[in-house]
Amino acid sequence: MAQKPIPLTNMQRSSLDELSGGSAIAMNVVSDKLGAVYKRPGLKTSDNLPGSVINASGLTSVHASYGGTVYATGPAYGVSDIYKLASGGVLNLSFDLATRLLGTSRPVLAETEALLVFVAGDDPQKVVLTTDVSSRLGGTPPKATHVVGNRLRLVMNDPTVDKSKLRYSDFATGSVYAGNEIWSF
Repeated sequence: MAQKPIPLTNMQRSSLDELSGGSAIAMNVVSDKLGAVYKRPGLKTSDNLPGSVINASGLTSVHASYGGTVYATGPAYGVSDIYKLASGGVLNLSFDLATRLLGTSRPVLAETEALLVFVAGDDPQKVVLTTDVSSRLGGTPPKATHVVGNRLRLVMNDPTVDKSKLRYSDFATGSVYAGNEIWSF
């Protein structure tokens, strides 16, 4: 029986089967017309990230804010730390239970002009962008697993009361986020 090599190039369709087609995923690469694979043009390392380990147990989320600051959360075992990453090192914004993200779900966050809002299945956590202070989101927000910033409001699911409905905050304007701490029922 004749055997021919199977060309596994980046231009073939992805496949979960190791021997049929290209790799299951190719990130940050481009291929030329001959099939040679190159790193995507313009990719470079960031000077704003520390060279040391942020959390030896790993990270569960990373977010680059509109202002360019990078935030991350530690492993979610019910209580997660929130970090601010900078070229000088890592600032842990969580120093007690009130400043940590609660919940066992994968962290999800939304960014407004004034806040980063993190949820993971328990009480939502906010980080005020001007001060980098972490605390519980005020008012009566749901114990959400998902959050979305929708124009001037925050929208969250409420898995403990009714999984088919969403709750939303009042309007927040500019750097005044008080409206994001007033919630519908």
